[in-house]
Amino acid sequence: NRVVIGLNKKDSYILDAFKKDIGSDNAIRYYSVFDKRKNKYNSVSVFQISNINIKNDLNRLGISHDKSNKFYFTTIAKNKNFNHFLRGLVDGDGYISKNKNRVSLISTKEFLDFIQNYFRFKRTKLYKLKDNIYRLSLQNRKSVLKFLDFINNKSTVHLTRKYKAYLNIKDNLKIHNAVQVIPCILRNKKTKEDVPFNCINDALKYLNTTYRTFFYDGYKHPTLSNYDIIK
Repeated sequence: NRVVIGLNKKDSYILDAFKKDIGSDNAIRYYSVFDKRKNKYNSVSVFQISNINIKNDLNRLGISHDKSNKFYFTTIAKNKNFNHFLRGLVDGDGYISKNKNRVSLISTKEFLDFIQNYFRFKRTKLYKLKDNIYRLSLQNRKSVLKFLDFINNKSTVHLTRKYKAYLNIKDNLKIHNAVQVIPCILRNKKTKEDVPFNCINDALKYLNTTYRTFFYDGYKHPTLSNYDIIK
């Protein structure tokens, strides 16, 4: 009937909060664990408790002893605290970029397919890591913000470093959206003709493209490569 939670030592404050919430006196123990992928030892903090009620509650929610391969998530998805559960998954088995609009989550193929349908994500790919373990990667601005806003709604307990990454992404998107409404001029490189627009969005509609495509992939498209955006 044991339930065990292991985290990086620097994230042990999460375990302290969990201990306090359930009123446990069990000690948090620290170990050095060898990571084969990175060929180095990591310091981890581990908390465990023997409680048949907690174990049975987890089982009823679809989390069993073989959770990596047998993850029955449909019950959890109907729970009012689903967003907090999902945030926990991202904190444990996810990645949020500090400087780029990128989020990834590792889980079973069935669960990641469910996530894509739940949020109605389009053009997202799953990458197989091993057996039935896959990674879902989000890079579309709207999808990333939609997902992160959902999992962090009314958040009181979270990994501080990942929550800060979320806030950075949110700030970056605010700047991105602000830039789009600045008046601009399109200059045709060949004719040297200048075409004014009230905002960058209007200029991009004129070119039938997007902000990301123009600035990052423009060189691939003959039409886009003929223009510069100038102030």
